Amino acid sequence: MSFRKFIEETPLVKRIPAGLWYAAAATALLVWQFAAYRLNLRLFPVLGGAALVLAILLTDVKRLWLLAVFLTPFSLNLEDYIEGAAVVLPTDLFALALCGFALLKPEFRSRTWKSPVGFAVFAYMAWLYLCVFFSARPWVSLKFCLSYSWHLAAFLFVSVYFFKDKRNVERALALLTAAACIVAVYTLVRHGRTAFAFGQSYGVMQPFYKEHTAYAASLAAVWGFALVFAFHRRSVRYALAALILTAAIIFSYTRGAWLGMAAWLVLWAGIWMWRKRRKALLGMIAVFVLGAFAVGQMETDKNEKTDYRKSLGDRIVSTFNTGTDVSNRERFNRWVAAVKMAYERPVFGFGPGTYAMEYAPYQESRYRTKISTNQGDVGSAHNEWLLALSESGLTGMLLLTLMFLTPYFMALRAVLNGRERVLHLAALAAMTTFYVHTGVNNFLDQDKVNVPIFLSWAVVVALWQNDAGQTRERE
Repeated sequence: MSFRKFIEETPLVKRIPAGLWYAAAATALLVWQFAAYRLNLRLFPVLGGAALVLAILLTDVKRLWLLAVFLTPFSLNLEDYIEGAAVVLPTDLFALALCGFALLKPEFRSRTWKSPVGFAVFAYMAWLYLCVFFSARPWVSLKFCLSYSWHLAAFLFVSVYFFKDKRNVERALALLTAAACIVAVYTLVRHGRTAFAFGQSYGVMQPFYKEHTAYAASLAAVWGFALVFAFHRRSVRYALAALILTAAIIFSYTRGAWLGMAAWLVLWAGIWMWRKRRKALLGMIAVFVLGAFAVGQMETDKNEKTDYRKSLGDRIVSTFNTGTDVSNRERFNRWVAAVKMAYERPVFGFGPGTYAMEYAPYQESRYRTKISTNQGDVGSAHNEWLLALSESGLTGMLLLTLMFLTPYFMALRAVLNGRERVLHLAALAAMTTFYVHTGVNNFLDQDKVNVPIFLSWAVVVALWQNDAGQTRERE
């Protein structure tokens, strides 16, 4: 008798409810990870994650996938234990296992390829792999592409397969929302002990997130899910989740996330007005544009200041201030470096994943700030499109734009046509908050941020496939 058959036929296991099973497995792994983090045991998280993956693989692939979604916000970077080991546990182990299923079983990948999103993803990834051959650091670029590929396979391809059942969409998004809220509460409690001081906001979410911008970006995407479900499903649980996430994002002091949230609220109102009152929509757009222009002309202090402001209002105003705000000026420094790199290598760029290692000589002294560095250890290009331009050339940037906008406009069209409006709105909300944020930061290579986005794409693809199948049946 095989071990899997033994597991399936064991009466005790069959009596365990699925929810309890998920909770027990997640709790066991979290305790294991925390012990490793506190005791600095190097191989402890590896062995724990591998054992859990193996145990789940022998029982149910869907459980592995759902647990991977749930545990993503709790994953830890092995580099904190072993220098140079840039592996995220357990997410990378889960993603590798699910990637294996996507490669070995055609049903896990065929649904995604046969869609506009699949074509856009394939075109972008094919170009990245081509750029590896012309990279300034081929080994770094190859590792970057492989990591990117298995996350796409696990959280886009496999998710599309399971999302053909709409109940799995609800389950996956509910688990991700619950996990995000747990991390948010943990961070708010720790931050609250310092009276939410801005100086403590950078790393108070550790060990789950290294710094506040990635933390806020991932929470903002999940906030979009929660807000849409709370409003359209009249769900008290999702309303509570949206409130928790809103507080967490506000006290993360991450202006890019605030802009993304504001953009979604404006778009959401615009969608409603498009369907109800189109003249009111035009007036609202005019007021919004004029207001943004007026705020953009505001000046803050005349003397250069760092980002460590105590006032929340000052943080909001400094979002538009490129004259004296150090954080904004440093972003401009990175953008200039990215453009200069693209001028030198306009076709294939410097190679995927190489910006941080190559940009230092392309900085200009007139744009450098007190937080500039030559080591590439403080952030990256701070713009997803300029990062792609410097690493994969103009073609890479255009293909990235195609990959971003294809699911976005598919979801927007479905919403305006009234097809599965709630699920499409949820996907649209997550994409809007993320896409706006990518104008001032870049996170697509981080699993904690890209998983909500890949799930959003998977929702769009799965619903599109279901609509296409129903059309064929009618014909």
